[in-house]
Amino acid sequence: VAVIAPLPVPSQILNFDLWVMLGSAVILIPFLASGRRLCRKEATLFLTAYVAYIAAQAYGVQNILGP
Repeated sequence: VAVIAPLPVPSQILNFDLWVMLGSAVILIPFLASGRRLCRKEATLFLTAYVAYIAAQAYGVQNILGP
């Protein structure tokens, strides 16, 4: 559908969510490429980052990013 007619994308996705996804992928790729398993410390880091992301969504990303 987007090939025929452009789809509107909310600015929050471009300004916040996209960067969070990119950052988490960049951090996770070395673990996936090496075949290592995540240890408890690394898994806790990812879980904490996820909780912070959910908290930012609940609080309101616009409040965090500013005007």
